[in-house]
Amino acid sequence: MGSGLAAEGSRWRRLSAGRQALLVLGHLRCGDIHSRPAAASGSGIATVYRYIREAVDVLAGPALTLEQAVSTAARKAYLILDGTRAPLRR
Repeated sequence: MGSGLAAEGSRWRRLSAGRQALLVLGHLRCGDIHSRPAAASGSGIATVYRYIREAVDVLAGPALTLEQAVSTAARKAYLILDGTRAPLRR
């Protein structure tokens, strides 16, 4: 527990990592308010908020800055934005 995260199955981390991932993916995909995944998982709203916040922080960690993304995009022939291929005009 040196990382500051509670052990799976403890009072503070009731759901398994897989169930947490499903909860977060459902929230990110559907944009559900926190009460819906909380009710579905049997967790509190604050717990669901924390699960989502932790997952977003992990996903955002290796992300490029806006400046890096624009610089990289300038060297490419096309980009995929939100699942749609967008050709670039040079």
